[in-house]
Amino acid sequence: MGLLLSLPALFGICFGLKKYCNLPAGAAPLAGLSCVYLLLFFGGVGGVLPLAAWAMILTGWILLLVLLYQSCKAKSTAELGSLFTPGGLVFWGGAILLLLRLVWLQPSFLNFDEYSFWGAAMQLTCENGVLYPACETGRPWVMTELPGIPLVGYFFQLAGGFAPWKAIYAVDVLMLAALAAAVSCCERKSPRLWGPAAAAVMLIPTALTVPGRTGAVSTTWLEILGDLPAGILFGGAVAFWLAVREQKGLAKWLVFPVLCLTASVKSNTLPMALAAAGIILLDWLLLPPKDAAKGLRPVLGRAGFGLLGLIVPVVQYGIWTKYVTPFVLQNATTGGMGDTANASLPAVAINGIKMLLGGTGDAFFEQRRADLYAYADVMRQAFTQRDISIFGSGMAVCVVVGMVFAMALWVAPNTRQRLRVALTALGSTVCFAGYWLMLLLSYAFIFKDSSPSLAGLTSYARYMNSYYAGWLLLAVAVLAHQASSGKKLSGMVAGLLTAVVLAVATATAWEPQFTILGASRNVYSENAARTAQAQQVKAQLSEEDRVFLIQQGDDGFYWFWYAQALLPNIVEYGAGGGTYGAPVYEQAQPYYQSYTAAEMQQLIAESGANCILVAQSDEVFAKSYAALFTDELAAAEHGMALYRIEPEGYVPVWSAQANREGVPA
Repeated sequence: MGLLLSLPALFGICFGLKKYCNLPAGAAPLAGLSCVYLLLFFGGVGGVLPLAAWAMILTGWILLLVLLYQSCKAKSTAELGSLFTPGGLVFWGGAILLLLRLVWLQPSFLNFDEYSFWGAAMQLTCENGVLYPACETGRPWVMTELPGIPLVGYFFQLAGGFAPWKAIYAVDVLMLAALAAAVSCCERKSPRLWGPAAAAVMLIPTALTVPGRTGAVSTTWLEILGDLPAGILFGGAVAFWLAVREQKGLAKWLVFPVLCLTASVKSNTLPMALAAAGIILLDWLLLPPKDAAKGLRPVLGRAGFGLLGLIVPVVQYGIWTKYVTPFVLQNATTGGMGDTANASLPAVAINGIKMLLGGTGDAFFEQRRADLYAYADVMRQAFTQRDISIFGSGMAVCVVVGMVFAMALWVAPNTRQRLRVALTALGSTVCFAGYWLMLLLSYAFIFKDSSPSLAGLTSYARYMNSYYAGWLLLAVAVLAHQASSGKKLSGMVAGLLTAVVLAVATATAWEPQFTILGASRNVYSENAARTAQAQQVKAQLSEEDRVFLIQQGDDGFYWFWYAQALLPNIVEYGAGGGTYGAPVYEQAQPYYQSYTAAEMQQLIAESGANCILVAQSDEVFAKSYAALFTDELAAAEHGMALYRIEPEGYVPVWSAQANREGVPA
């Protein structure tokens, strides 16, 4: 139901942007989603998120009806057909195909981070109609990551309820919009130009996330993690600018909402948005349109426009920080952790750079000086030695990006355009160095689950591919833009060569049966079975019930899994997952939670839970705590069991075994 409301509304919004803002049809979806996001952002901060969302849906439907009325009145489909330019076809065709595929596949979340933040944040927003920091989660910290993806997902799930596959679809549509913006850089030209461009950009997400033949399922297009969308949006923002910079009217001003959305995916995407804004500033200030007015005032006007691109995302970031701060402080004063950051991003940047230049940082950072230097050495090695994409290492990706920029220089029609290509290439390279430096500082001072070794760089490929994907998309957009205005034959050859390189690399290294093209429902069968059991547990709970989870052998993943699966019921944090057991049975494992029976009883009582879900028991748990349960854990002997906390002990109210046998627990 939600998609039947939101997709036609988005189509109407794209029509309105094209007709009234003079926007190219291929760039309209990215601008439309960015405007949707920005209005929902201010609606959420202002406490009227559902009202803002319905306002966008209503606006989109009104514009759609205007389009249909005008087409019927003119007895022509020209207005409707104008939305299906090459860029428009990439977006709308891709959106429909993805929808059909995901409806059939019904994917669920597989990644730890999808349960610890991305999926949970979107579900909380969708089911409560407020931004997720305002929602109770059972965690001792407040989720403060930026709200770009959860709010776009909210727009697509305003009606009909939350579902993981719809969340995944929302992220896919967002990436498609950025890819379509790159195609729109040359969509007025021959299919011999935009065809290779479309093929190239559609291959980028897979080429930059699949490190060769692994025999494992590639979750590209099948996940809602923010890293890849963040990079694609970075490249898409610059591509959007190239597509609209020569347009008259309001088209150019729509780059500001696009930059705001780019800055709002993750905490580290503000620098990426500022990088895109910096490239746009250089391009607009140093290479204005040929018909631009001369004199100091026009130059100052262009400089002001470019500076706004840097200021607007920062202001939005400040508004978000101001919004979440009271929730963090309230959480801290009630015994929580506030949030989980060791240091703020500005403090990390200032102190880290100061230390790399030989200065002295604050005490927190000085304690980690040795880590900083160790990570610097390891990241230099990883750049050349660690395979992270179909092309191989990060250095190989840089070579491919350089080749695309070189071809853009070749097809550029004049010195002015070659200077534009060179400026973009140089600016994006400097930004890459800045992104690499920021990731180094994050490993040294922020990330908690990594170590300074090639194998210990946790999620290195995911973090680096975020920039690499955007960088390659940006380069292809520059090539497409130059090919559309340069020598026709040269442009065709360059575009075709780029598409062929990407296609050959992809074809020789990927395994289609392990991608969205060939993945089967069996990949999600275990998750589906567990979800079905969780739904049976939810049926036994009232809205006020709060649950304490027992999942022996857990490393934290299943605590987040059940915390999301059992919403709106709260799963109390307890010890955050792990293996519970008495001290006498303590094992040499990092997640062993050692409590005597009395201490365990006190932990559960103080958590505020009135139910206990024993999702997975074991011999250690039974020996340690069976006496606390009125049935001595008999209900949990052969599967999941739900207990209610009563004065006489923990009383079984449901079990998977009894449910299978059709008898009371």
